[in-house]
Amino acid sequence: MKNKMDLSLGVAVGSSIQIALFAVPFVVLAGWATGRPFSLDFDLFSVIALVISVLHANLVTAGATSHWLLGVELVSTYVLIAVAFLYR
Repeated sequence: MKNKMDLSLGVAVGSSIQIALFAVPFVVLAGWATGRPFSLDFDLFSVIALVISVLHANLVTAGATSHWLLGVELVSTYVLIAVAFLYR
């Protein structure tokens, strides 16, 4: 908003990396505690969905510009991946 796109991208990407590094081990431990083991052995569909979402987010943030259509594009990609997981 104050023409500091690099700072906002750094905060957004840094925060998402910190959440990802905390969430996966937490889910593994929570799975052990509840008796529903969570394996880190992801299937091919999960790996492809992760790679597509990371590449798409990288392409959107590489330009260091923002536009509402890029946000809609990201949200629609994540909704599409969620629907694919739901009906898989």
